Amino acid sequence: MLAQAVRQAPAAGAQWVLGTARRLPFPDSTFDYVTAVLFLHHLVRSQKMLALSEARRVLRPGGKLHVADWTKPCGKSALGFLLVRLLDGFEQTADHSAGRLASLIHEAGFKRLETLRSRIHPLGTIIHLRAEKPKHP
Repeated sequence: MLAQAVRQAPAAGAQWVLGTARRLPFPDSTFDYVTAVLFLHHLVRSQKMLALSEARRVLRPGGKLHVADWTKPCGKSALGFLLVRLLDGFEQTADHSAGRLASLIHEAGFKRLETLRSRIHPLGTIIHLRAEKPKHP
């Protein structure tokens, strides 16, 4: 995946680094922004919490976390989300299906959590959340 990313997006000045969300290969307080797009629903809760904790660790105080992922499906998208759950796992998607993604982010120590957008798709509902690492512990 890393080799493909380098080929497809050889951005000037960008550096591609191999790592995992559960142990990011960066020092504490390195970044102003961390994003997670359609990623967290692939993890069981304990792995989600590790990934969110790592995101908080590498963010500078006041840094922002942006998450776009599945949330509790609305209307007819609930049937489509069943397909996502079948493919990605019922345990992995349980918190998303119940609309608990925001509470997990808060539980990981983020503040000023806000919903920027929610969009209904045939396969479910995607929510875009923004949260902040506190400036003071």
